[in-house]
Amino acid sequence: MGKFVFARAATVPNAPSDPIQERHARVIDWYERKTDFLLDKYGGRGRVHYHTGLAPPDLVAARDLDGLRAQLWESQEAMLDRAARAWDAPRTLGGELLDVGCGLGGGPIYWAQRTGARVTGVTPVAAHAPIIERLAREAGVGDRVRVLVADAHAVPAPARAFDAAVATGASNYFDRARWFSHLAHLLRPGGHVCIEDTFWVSPELVAPFNDYWISNVGHEREYLDAARAAGLRLVGREDVTRDAAGFWRLSVAWSEALLAAEPDARKRDERRRSIAWQSQVHDAYLDGGFLNLLLQFELPPSPATRTPAAASPSRAPHPRRGSRDRSARRAR
Repeated sequence: MGKFVFARAATVPNAPSDPIQERHARVIDWYERKTDFLLDKYGGRGRVHYHTGLAPPDLVAARDLDGLRAQLWESQEAMLDRAARAWDAPRTLGGELLDVGCGLGGGPIYWAQRTGARVTGVTPVAAHAPIIERLAREAGVGDRVRVLVADAHAVPAPARAFDAAVATGASNYFDRARWFSHLAHLLRPGGHVCIEDTFWVSPELVAPFNDYWISNVGHEREYLDAARAAGLRLVGREDVTRDAAGFWRLSVAWSEALLAAEPDARKRDERRRSIAWQSQVHDAYLDGGFLNLLLQFELPPSPATRTPAAASPSRAPHPRRGSRDRSARRAR
């Protein structure tokens, strides 16, 4: 599959500062500098993921980097397996699939292999495109995975180009109102938007989250309102927060192992900061400060394509068994 061809926007001298574009540039620079680190921590098994995984909160972490790397990868694969079941992926994530904020390509390769979709992965980091393309070829899906270097809010593709869109651990970077509006333009009627991400519940956690990841973490209510304004409806919600808490124990253990072997004082300080923050995230997953949710939205079918059953009124689903009652109340 070939790449879309698009023109980069020209830089205008003395143009007014745009905070969103400034953060976008910082994110690109951060990921370019982190590429080797991410490949080392999450790579080695064909599909390279960069998102939260599923692991019980009492998981015993391996003591060596190879063992930790395996545990991290297995937990991330488990998250995608859980998401695939929750979203009924064979039915909803086939055809032309858009993976927005695709990291180093783990998601596009996974969906191409699991559902047979033709996946367009969107990344803002130009240096990641050849890595994703190489990994897709090595996985045997090079003909079904293509890469766009683009802004998630302005994917250069025709209207109604995609059957579905997915964002795994990436939507916390986006302006949700702009993003959902753009997705409504790109999706065909009846298409789905599937999201795995962290959502804030305790306001005091927003600033440190955004500072650490140069992010824009959102509340569940914000997603629901932005989706509704764009014409999408919530059709699925699963709370996996407690099942994902152990991932942060693994990430802390990785940082502790690096700290123990790090001679550079500045890098040791960075490791300590990572350990402190990721420990706080782990605790917040257990005490309700953060939620880790699998959300699914649908762009309603057009009247001409609706079946009689699809045309009947529907209600947003109740949270699945295991969801937290108080988070469900907030979502209403």
